[in-house]
Amino acid sequence: SSLPDTNFYVYDTDADTFLVHDCGPSHFPVSHAWDLTDERLIACEVRRLYESRMSATDVQVKVNKAEVCFFFATPNQGVQLQHRLPLDGDGCVVLGLHVPHIFLAEPKESHSSAMQVKAPVMRDFVGMECMDADTRKA
Repeated sequence: SSLPDTNFYVYDTDADTFLVHDCGPSHFPVSHAWDLTDERLIACEVRRLYESRMSATDVQVKVNKAEVCFFFATPNQGVQLQHRLPLDGDGCVVLGLHVPHIFLAEPKESHSSAMQVKAPVMRDFVGMECMDADTRKA
C-alpha cells in the first residue's frame, strides 16, 4: 500500500533549494496558505491517519483527523514548527492566513454541504487583533 509523503516542502528561490519538515509518522500535509504580510509564516493543513479497533466486531478502522500546523520558513533555520491547532469536526479546511487570523471553512451543520467561514485568532497573536500591522510585525 502506498501512503502519501509525510514531508512538507518549501522552495527557497534565493538558494535554489528545498527546505523540508517531516510532519511525523502518519501525518500528511494536504494544503497550505502563506501569510499575506510575512512571507516566512505558513499554515499547513495536516491530516493524520491511524487505526483503531471497534470492540464489538474487532475490526480495524482508519480514522482521519486534521490539524493546522503553523511554520516559520527561513533559509538559515529551515522550516520550524511553531504551533499546532486541532481542527474541530469533519470537513473543516484551511482557506487562508492573514495575521492575526487563520481562516477556516467548516460545515454549518453535520452532514451539510453548506459551509461557514471562521477566523479565529492565532495563539501567538491573542490580544493583538486590533493593533496595526507595524505593531504586530514588531
